Amino acid sequence: MQMTMVGVMFAPTDKITLMCMINYVSKDMNLNTHQAMMSRNLVGSFSASSNDFRNVMMCALISLKKDRKSK
Repeated sequence: MQMTMVGVMFAPTDKITLMCMINYVSKDMNLNTHQAMMSRNLVGSFSASSNDFRNVMMCALISLKKDRKSK
């Protein structure tokens, strides 16, 4: 399995920060098949793979209040 994560942050003003994160996942497997029950002889093998974009996240941080006690 290989995963690539890309994230971007952009602050158009001092009170707003925009964020975006995208994950790309690629999976490869080699599988073996066996006979059922006791003998467990190898019947064959095959490969499977999958790749896609996952968890596209977009969000914003907005400053609501700023004074001496909190930021």
